[in-house]
Amino acid sequence: LSTDDIDLIILSGGINDVNLRNIFNPFYSERELFEEAETHCYGKMRDLLLYTAQKFKNARFIVPGYYRVVS
Repeated sequence: LSTDDIDLIILSGGINDVNLRNIFNPFYSERELFEEAETHCYGKMRDLLLYTAQKFKNARFIVPGYYRVVS
């Protein structure tokens, strides 16, 4: 199996780096939360997607949204 044979990749991540305890902590500032989300859910995910897209040139990518933490 080579990287050319892979046609679908599903990547999910970021929220575990932000940490649910921080999201629900009333003393964790909105600014801190925004910075964590931007770093992990945008920046690091973007880097991972760019790296993976270079390795798996024939693949389509799915980055699913997160489930509702509270409904």
